[in-house]
Amino acid sequence: MSKKTSAPASAPFSPELELLRAQLAEMTERERRLQADYQNLVRRTREDKLTHSKLATKHLVTDLLDPLAHLSLASQQLNDPGLRMVIEQLWKTLSTHGLAEIEVLGKPFDATIMEAVEVVSPENVAAVVSSVVRPGFTLHGEIIQHTKVVLG
Repeated sequence: MSKKTSAPASAPFSPELELLRAQLAEMTERERRLQADYQNLVRRTREDKLTHSKLATKHLVTDLLDPLAHLSLASQQLNDPGLRMVIEQLWKTLSTHGLAEIEVLGKPFDATIMEAVEVVSPENVAAVVSSVVRPGFTLHGEIIQHTKVVLG
């Protein structure tokens, strides 16, 4: 018996096979792009939720600053230890949520974080903060209330 060399069996299917391979490659690439688009959507949604949460916190904290400052003043005048303790707890809770007071006493004037309401000695070019009229605050590093200061 002699062996016959015949053409490969895939030869008649070669154009169809190439077409299917091209379609498979196209679909695979499309799937990769869709997966990347989905991951970007998930990331953007997560970032949007975080932004909205921070914005809501910012509005709430900003609304609470004046009443808490007034309560603190009342506590100092009344000299009530119980009231002082509750107010300290409120300030501590707000600080755990990202609120921080801007420390400026004795520092040179910085217009980005301070607002000068009075200048005691105008001839002093390098004015430093001599007293704080209203404290300033940051929330997660962002200024939400500028410090009102007296320079002297």
